[in-house]
Amino acid sequence: MLALVELRNVSIQLGRVQALRQVNLTLRANEIVTVVGESGCGKSTLGRAVLGLLKPSAGQVFYHGHDLFAPGFRMSDELRLSVQVVHQDSYASLNPVRRVGQQLAAPLKRHKLPGSVPQILEQVGLTPAEYFAAKLPFQLSGGQRQRVSLARAALLKPKLIVADEPVSGVDATLRLAILDLMRRLNQEGIAFLYITHDLATARYLGRGGRMLVMYLGQVIETGPVEMLLDNPLHPYLQALLAALPPLDPRRAREARPLPLRSLDMPDPTQPPGGCSFHPRCPYARPRCSQEMPPLREVQGQQVACHFAGEL
Repeated sequence: MLALVELRNVSIQLGRVQALRQVNLTLRANEIVTVVGESGCGKSTLGRAVLGLLKPSAGQVFYHGHDLFAPGFRMSDELRLSVQVVHQDSYASLNPVRRVGQQLAAPLKRHKLPGSVPQILEQVGLTPAEYFAAKLPFQLSGGQRQRVSLARAALLKPKLIVADEPVSGVDATLRLAILDLMRRLNQEGIAFLYITHDLATARYLGRGGRMLVMYLGQVIETGPVEMLLDNPLHPYLQALLAALPPLDPRRAREARPLPLRSLDMPDPTQPPGGCSFHPRCPYARPRCSQEMPPLREVQGQQVACHFAGEL
């Protein structure tokens, strides 16, 4: 099956920072691929690369088999509309002086698409539709604005939506509703690249899909979501999971975070040699500071650690 989007050995330099380093990604129809990691690890840069907003300093980005940055290539309107985005800041992504109904009607009219504004609002759970269509963005809650953003992206019938931290600014009580809406859109044929730092929502939305764990611009572990979260092989993912509070509060006193050598991420303008995680890794050995580990197959997943499976 031809991939919707494919990144081949993509590196992106932003000023003095190597934001992405030889990242490979294949995203196919109806898939949900989740990208997790700390702030500054390159998650959003990866999303912008998938959207075609950043030209790689090395490597290639393919849309439906077309090399996006090949000399002379021009993206057709159909291809451009097939990939949409939902931003973290729902307020900034909506026009503050136009009513919700106007903002949804504009792309319907521009692209001569079927459907109506009330129908679209009802599909994302904003009822009565006439009430929400008359509202300005500041009159809606964060969760309601995010539903409008999802509706606007989905009405164009894209093949892929890049969702960059779509529930981080939403009340906890509404997060499941937004994630369930995204799951339903996925079942209707839309693939998702879901970018988040929240491992709980990654498990909930991404179940059955694949996950990429990023650190300092690199993919350091990848595989099925359930496999990575239940059996993390890289010390970085082990540390992220160990830092989560236990679901059973009675076990809170028993929980022990993985002791890192340092809590601070290295300066991204001067990344460490060898394994980028070795200055913080509790299991680091001399080889880790001298040799960068490649992604390799271990126990059904790929991990960039010299000693994965032995720790």
